[in-house]
Amino acid sequence: MPFQLTANGVYAALGIIMLPALLFIAWEWADWRNDLYKLTETEIIDIESLPFGLRYRENRAELPKIQDIKTTRPRFVNTLLNFGNVEVRVAGNAEPFTFHSVGRPHLVADEISERIEILKVRAAERAAREQTRQIVDAIVAYHRLAVTERYQNVPPPSTAASLQPNLPAPSENPASSLTPADNSDGVAPSRQTTERDGEFPPE
Repeated sequence: MPFQLTANGVYAALGIIMLPALLFIAWEWADWRNDLYKLTETEIIDIESLPFGLRYRENRAELPKIQDIKTTRPRFVNTLLNFGNVEVRVAGNAEPFTFHSVGRPHLVADEISERIEILKVRAAERAAREQTRQIVDAIVAYHRLAVTERYQNVPPPSTAASLQPNLPAPSENPASSLTPADNSDGVAPSRQTTERDGEFPPE
């Protein structure tokens, strides 16, 4: 009896042939889903995990240590669907961080660069505030030292009193020394009497 391939047999054969392909696609999808890429305000995190917990690896890098960011689209379909890889090179690491198959890779790279610039600006602001604080502290310390030295150089009250010169006591009746002496008759000589006697007082 010749072998006859029925419709059910065709479906079964196709299922057997496509099953490995479907399993491979499901595995790759689960692997891609388990991989996690995080971008925080201070660092990037690359988590790679296989399905069923067969492997787990986590890498972290601080944003200020990033030296280069590059995006790649290895295939035409990546360019068509606008997804690709983002490679991040970090100082001290020989192997770069690679974010595989992320959507809009250029936007991801721009976001990383923007956060790096924000951290640089914040670091510069902190350095400026610290420098200002140090200058203010130095001025305050100098002022306190100057005030302390000034008060240390002031003599005590007893010493200051002993250094005052001994001045003569004032006269009890200063007006008496300025009053002209009375004559014997008790009357001061007039100008007319002096002129008549031939004596002229100086003008």
